[in-house]
Amino acid sequence: MIARLYRAWLLFIVRCLEIELHDRTEALRSVSAERLPALCHSRRRLQRELLTARQRYIATLEPGNCPTWRTA
Repeated sequence: MIARLYRAWLLFIVRCLEIELHDRTEALRSVSAERLPALCHSRRRLQRELLTARQRYIATLEPGNCPTWRTA
């Protein structure tokens, strides 16, 4: 039971990070040139966090069960 709750929590975190990454990608269209480097750096950091969160989620699954993720 605890493992399922932990897995659900990790999946929630993954989904939140995906949403945040999408929003930052959309912000690239309207950001000024001065703020563009900071936004790109922020997106790269968020992509690394998303990768880590997905790895933690996959580690809770049974061997041989690996979900397919969309490219972030």
